[in-house]
Amino acid sequence: MPSLTVMTEIEMPHNPTAVLQARQYLRKELPLKIRTCAKQALVYGTCVSEWNNLRKGDCEKEFQAFKQCVQKAAVKI
Repeated sequence: MPSLTVMTEIEMPHNPTAVLQARQYLRKELPLKIRTCAKQALVYGTCVSEWNNLRKGDCEKEFQAFKQCVQKAAVKI
């Protein structure tokens, strides 16, 4: 039976430059882009806070609007 080698995250081959660029994007650029979604975040947060017993789907419309805004903001590089 052939032996299997398990690679940990540290051992996996990667591009250090790409990793650094992704970290920089997540730490610095993405938050600045997402701030354009403040209105949608406020509407969604207000909806969530108004429910005493929040259940999945109760604020679906508001969540989808916020999610769509974040997704659009994230792809603008």
